[in-house]
Amino acid sequence: MEPEDKFGNEIYSNIYEELCEYGARLKQVGYQESRNKPNLFYYEKTPGIMFFMDMRGTQQVKIWEDTRPLFYWNIDLTMPDWGRRCLLKQERERLMSHQVPLRISFYAGMGSGFAEADNSKVPDPFGGPDGYCRTCGEDLSSNEMLCSEDCERDQHPNRFCESCNDRLEWDQLIRHHVSYYPEEIVNVCRSCHRKIHLEDSFHPELTPPQEDIERFYE
Repeated sequence: MEPEDKFGNEIYSNIYEELCEYGARLKQVGYQESRNKPNLFYYEKTPGIMFFMDMRGTQQVKIWEDTRPLFYWNIDLTMPDWGRRCLLKQERERLMSHQVPLRISFYAGMGSGFAEADNSKVPDPFGGPDGYCRTCGEDLSSNEMLCSEDCERDQHPNRFCESCNDRLEWDQLIRHHVSYYPEEIVNVCRSCHRKIHLEDSFHPELTPPQEDIERFYE
């Protein structure tokens, strides 16, 4: 490693020591430093899958402003987005487990060689579908986020009617007060909302006390 950024600017000793520590940790997990570009580390997981940790700084973010290595990659473009996200999340977790922080930028993908390319090659790299159910972890090997309605209900309970348990469409959702004091609101469909207010025997536990209703509307 060298105490200079990619533009030839000196890196102060205290910052450089921190970067050297990251470099040592990166080597422990299989990364190598580029011979031609000091402070740039790379790890070839398999042919067609390579990760980069760049501590040379950029024009937008100087390395002394944010010492976290810049993370980007070169992944076979024939791989589906969910598969690439899975690889990226696994690598991020591996790095974090070895106390190597990272950041991503607009240049979060790779073109060829060491040339940075546009992030749109992997939309929402750490947030989108990664081939596993977000609730139970089942292997979906697809671009879906959840494997079943039960998992969707666990992940997003407000998408379902509190009364009939049907999934709520955007134009059917009603925010209904179960209690005014303290305030408690649940989501119900239009049909159940009407029944709650018109039929005394329909889910009375979802109807606030009459005195609270009167007090609220006063």
